[in-house]
Amino acid sequence: MLQSPTRLGYILWAKALVPNNIFAVDVLPTGKFSAYFEQVIRVNKCRKLHDVTSISDLQQFVNEDYNADYSYEEIQNLVMYADKYLNTASLNKVVNDADGGDTEILDFVASEQSVEDQVMDTIISEEISKLLGTLSDREHAVISMRFGLEGNYKMTLEEIGLMYNVTRERIRQIESKAIKKLALPAKRKRLEGIYA
Repeated sequence: MLQSPTRLGYILWAKALVPNNIFAVDVLPTGKFSAYFEQVIRVNKCRKLHDVTSISDLQQFVNEDYNADYSYEEIQNLVMYADKYLNTASLNKVVNDADGGDTEILDFVASEQSVEDQVMDTIISEEISKLLGTLSDREHAVISMRFGLEGNYKMTLEEIGLMYNVTRERIRQIESKAIKKLALPAKRKRLEGIYA
């Protein structure tokens, strides 16, 4: 027979008041009963879950305590998932390398960006800065803000217009003029050489 959570809470609360009881918890009921009741139930469920030793026990625990009707196969799949994906190793765990030295797992993890990619990003940033340097100050600023270059975040025409106290249409015109200047064959070749 399943006991209601309220009834179970009263029983566990009474047992917790008995010294040296297996169900005793660290905190005495000094506050509201409902807060203590919730804590006792949580502690009891954790202890019961810790005592589960097989998939059958886990199935019984889930079916009784959570009123869920999972099949043996569903529980088995969940356990296999937990074993496969939830048992993680620390990146600071020491492993023996081929030279006989001790190395942490973290040393084997590749950085997010390779050295070649970092160098290419730097070269491209420098080339873009040189190209933007050929524009007027206002065009340079509008293009940088519009496309999120040189440490700026991408901004809308409206946001840039508010900064310069002009309409977004005027900012669009400045942007269009700057892009036409940057698209000239001589300037375009500078960037094409990088990507070739």
